[in-house]
Amino acid sequence: MPDAHAVRELFDRLWPLPPDEREVQLRLYPQPSIAADVRRLLDSYDRASVLDRSPVRQAGAEPAIPAHIGLYRIESELGRGGMGVVYRATRSDDSYRKTVAIKVVGGGMPAEVFRRERQIMASLDHPNIARLHDGGATESGALYFVMEYVEGEPLNQYIQKAGLDVRARLMLFHQICEAVEYAHRNLVVHRDLKPGNVLINREGVVKLLDFGIAKVLEPGLDPSTTAPSGMTPRYASPEQLSGKPINIGSDIYSLGVLLFEMLSEGIHPFDVPDHSLGSYVDAVLNREPRRLSQVVKIDRDLEFVASKAMARDVELRYETVAQLRQDIESYLAGMPVAARPASLGYRARKFAARNRALVALAAALALAVAGGVGATVREYRIANRERTAAVRAAREARQLAEQREQLRIQAENHAAEAARERVRAETSAGEALQQRDSARQRLATAQSLASSIIFDAYDGVRDLPGKADAKVKIVDKTLQNLERLLSQSPGDPTTMDLLANAYQRAGDISSGLAGEGIDNTGAVKYYRRLVELREQAAHSGTAASPFAIPLARIHLANAIGRLLRTDEAMAQAGRAIQEFESLPSPARSGIAGKKARLTLYDFACELTGFNNLVQEALRYCTQASEMADAADLSGDPKVLLVRGANFAKLSVLARTNGKPAEAARFLATAMEYYISHLKAHPDSADAQRGLAVIAGRYAVLLDDSGNADAIESYEKATAALSKIVAVVGQRTQPEQVLAWIHMRFARLLHRLGNGARAKDEAQKSLAMYAARTSGASPTAVDLNDHADNLMKCPIPELQNAPEALRLAKRAIGLLNSPSVVLLDTLANAMYLNGQKQEAVATIKQALDLLDKKPVPALRVEVEASLQKFLSGQ
Repeated sequence: MPDAHAVRELFDRLWPLPPDEREVQLRLYPQPSIAADVRRLLDSYDRASVLDRSPVRQAGAEPAIPAHIGLYRIESELGRGGMGVVYRATRSDDSYRKTVAIKVVGGGMPAEVFRRERQIMASLDHPNIARLHDGGATESGALYFVMEYVEGEPLNQYIQKAGLDVRARLMLFHQICEAVEYAHRNLVVHRDLKPGNVLINREGVVKLLDFGIAKVLEPGLDPSTTAPSGMTPRYASPEQLSGKPINIGSDIYSLGVLLFEMLSEGIHPFDVPDHSLGSYVDAVLNREPRRLSQVVKIDRDLEFVASKAMARDVELRYETVAQLRQDIESYLAGMPVAARPASLGYRARKFAARNRALVALAAALALAVAGGVGATVREYRIANRERTAAVRAAREARQLAEQREQLRIQAENHAAEAARERVRAETSAGEALQQRDSARQRLATAQSLASSIIFDAYDGVRDLPGKADAKVKIVDKTLQNLERLLSQSPGDPTTMDLLANAYQRAGDISSGLAGEGIDNTGAVKYYRRLVELREQAAHSGTAASPFAIPLARIHLANAIGRLLRTDEAMAQAGRAIQEFESLPSPARSGIAGKKARLTLYDFACELTGFNNLVQEALRYCTQASEMADAADLSGDPKVLLVRGANFAKLSVLARTNGKPAEAARFLATAMEYYISHLKAHPDSADAQRGLAVIAGRYAVLLDDSGNADAIESYEKATAALSKIVAVVGQRTQPEQVLAWIHMRFARLLHRLGNGARAKDEAQKSLAMYAARTSGASPTAVDLNDHADNLMKCPIPELQNAPEALRLAKRAIGLLNSPSVVLLDTLANAMYLNGQKQEAVATIKQALDLLDKKPVPALRVEVEASLQKFLSGQ
């Protein structure tokens, strides 16, 4: 073994020097083994003190407290030291309010290392371990961790103030062991266990801090990619102080030092007066620690436990924290501890201490039996003729002794189990607090995730152009995490309600992606799950609202309707309205009930209109408008937005039924409601989009009526819609309207003789339609509109009948049942491509459908197509 004095002397001489000078002297040192030991010590010292040179701690003055770090508002400084500085802070973006602790440490850590260390902390979910919430880097490059804020006292201060007895201290140590044992099971070593990293909250629950310096226990881990190790020499293991590899044995050693100090009023196992690193290295590597009984009057069992945990040779320590914890449990239960040699006398004393009454009874029985045997012997000596009786008495005595031994074994087993039950009973209060704390943590996680999808993910993803598949993955991943949380706390009403809200947002997002090549199948799946969750909540009596089920079902109905499964959609819508109307009258007549009814009928209006059920759509839209007028909702901005959209739908339906004047009146009313909404919410994207679409439809109405102002209206509409499309992106509803308006404007300009400008507008329209149908999965509506405009384009050289036929056939192929509009487009494409008989048969099929669902304006258009085909025009 190298000379410890020489190692100490060389270390003290070299550590103040620059690294280059150290290395030169180490290479010149005549004893390579001593030089190697000192090199390891210097390397360990440098890693341990790297944070003392961090940007947080600058020479000359204490740094000022920053106002913000990341998204967090700094409230006060909690402490500072070699590991950096810790602040108390709250979120500053008002998404939610939560007090946290932010630990700012040194920079210089590789980004990948910091990301992995942060992930390690985030993976630890235990009631005795402070949770990680966030992390990042400041503008100056200093790294920071955002952790759970724990209101509590350090371990040593808490013990001193509370005046805890030995048993209470061991119960606290038991909690510490459970936390470290959990971390080790997750392949994480703490490496800096000390009283300052162990806080005790008001309920007496342990919270372990600073897992940020842990490293993953992976074979072959490259040390160059591992974060600099932090350690406190007073609690560091021999392998840490000598720069050797670290494993779970290092944490076990530190736990032994903690236990020693907890039981000895803070006295350290080694007498190190100057508390320097070199002194601790010399003491830990070359001297034996004090026995616990030398500094405090204590049970020898606890002395053996502490000594085994602090063994210099890692092979002689406890193999796992679980073994250390079990010895603490055994001591509390009065059982022998594994750390102490298991002599017969030791086990007998432990048994006697646990079972004093039983031992006294056994002694009395033994005395009685001994007296009986003595009397028999005396009688044998007196009278040989009684020998047979004496033999019988001896046999009975042996049987009694065997029975007594069996009773003793059974009594010992029962007593051991009773002792364990007593320990469990004593810890039940702490476990209950831990379980409550864990439940709160799960709920907080659920709230955070739900908030993420309901606000951050939804608002961020909804208007993001392109990357539709990525949006779907974001939604699905978030929902999977929430479902996992619900499975961990089944039936929890808060979690169930948050999950339901998340599914509603997911359905809204998926519905909004219909124009980006994502069909409504995903939305149907999300809304079905929403209905299930609302029904479960109602069944358990924890429903957040009496209207939750019908409102969820009407969302499902609309999603199914957009897949053109009309009968199924209408059945769901009818059931939703029936569920609402069956509610008690007081619930339906309140403000919330009126809003719910308005939402139901507005959705029914949209559903029936989208599926060409014109009469039903007119009825539902009119009823929704009457409800909004009758209810005291005139000042509600959200209702204003719904009313504007409602009247816009009524305008489309009126125009479809051949009533342009009524359609214009509805558009004007819709515009008034959107403008009223914008007064309350000037930045409302929904109102801005609605106004732009209305402007386009208004221009078309003016055009149809021959109004001279149509040109100016078209120009304003295309300008407004172009601005909206620039924000919301392609393959959206505003862009669909813009493409239609461009072509209508081109037809007007062509009629007025402005051929060059007409061609420009037509080219813009067809380019937009081509972009919408060139993707992997265009909708039937996009394909049909593209085909229709290729035929109706006023510029002959831009018409393309063969391409129109191909697109029309693709559109029909996407539907489960034929549509009048799509059949009319297909028939016209067939006719232009010389397929007259096929065109006539197809248009008659469209007329048959109109007999079942009459739409006056559409019938006029379809009959005109039939006359054209028959006359050969």
